[in-house]
Amino acid sequence: MLRARFVDAEGEHLDDILLSVHARPPGPRSPSPSGQDHDWEIRLHLHGGAGVMQRCRESLAAAGFREARENGANAGAGLFGERTRLEREASALLPRILTLQGASWLLRQPLTLAQMVRKRLDDLAKHGAAALAAGRAECAAAAARLNLVNWFTRPLRVAVIGPPNAGKSTLINALCARPVSLVSPQPGTTRDWVEALDEIEGFPVAWIDTAGWRHADDEIEAEAIRRARRVLAEADRAVLVLDSSPDGAAASAAFSRVGGRLTPDVVVMNKCDLLAEASASGKSRSSMGGGLAPPAAVAPVLDQLPTAWRKVSICAAATTGLGVDALRRRLLEASGRRAADLAHPAAFTPRQADRLAAAASATTAQPARAALLECLGET
Repeated sequence: MLRARFVDAEGEHLDDILLSVHARPPGPRSPSPSGQDHDWEIRLHLHGGAGVMQRCRESLAAAGFREARENGANAGAGLFGERTRLEREASALLPRILTLQGASWLLRQPLTLAQMVRKRLDDLAKHGAAALAAGRAECAAAAARLNLVNWFTRPLRVAVIGPPNAGKSTLINALCARPVSLVSPQPGTTRDWVEALDEIEGFPVAWIDTAGWRHADDEIEAEAIRRARRVLAEADRAVLVLDSSPDGAAASAAFSRVGGRLTPDVVVMNKCDLLAEASASGKSRSSMGGGLAPPAAVAPVLDQLPTAWRKVSICAAATTGLGVDALRRRLLEASGRRAADLAHPAAFTPRQADRLAAAASATTAQPARAALLECLGET
């Protein structure tokens, strides 16, 4: 499984993709899903919308590639020479996975889950009903981990909000390491929300840049602010960006008085690089780099903010990237996404979760054994 950039014949970047190259198993060859008899299959997992996908198809066709079309019961089958139902289910789910870490996790699960289930079956065969209690918690936990699939098939939607000219768009660009939002010293540049796909430590994220919140007489800007509020209501997490520089401190304090009921997961005290104390003090600069605590110069601004905001504040300078890593870590913590959770066996389809839950709730050995075999697809 490789991560790649899809470019057309002219070199134009069309999409960021996952690419898998698979050699069919040795031995007598069977027809591929496309009906052609060949040994190699290349799978492209595109992230773009319908328009991007169509352009990629046209580019591939022009280069001489033929699309292997699957249908119905054959969809996802034969992708990697699968031999078990769990492997086939993983292959069918793979195109929906958005990051390389997610693909790696999913492709480990058929083996990881099967090993756990077979150990439970062995214990039942050796100890009968006495093994039920020991396996109940493990089966229930594996069933509950079905939600891990959502971590990789649905981006964590993060609304970036705040007053005008606080540096929201600049922060989005720093987070994505590419220019996805227009930036300007002129307040009110962002007139509608802009969504940018990214990832944090392998977990997919969608950053949503929104219009600055303020009283606006201009109807277009007022509508943009209303849309920003709707985006916030629908987002999974929220990042509030405030200007901590001498020129923006008053506006940040004023915003806290009208937006004090907001409950952001992280408050970014942006433009810390413009503070004289931070520039003069090596210690302050160090704390800014980690983004763990604002330097002393930000204290007067922080003191005017709600207590809940102060507790989740970090110092940052979007133009230099200071504090960006701390923001990413804070958001992962707030969302509950932990890489350590990926080491445990997990159901990755509702069918598997249902059978594991049935095994966990069984009161005798026979129904528990039947449910575990059904989970493996061996009945």
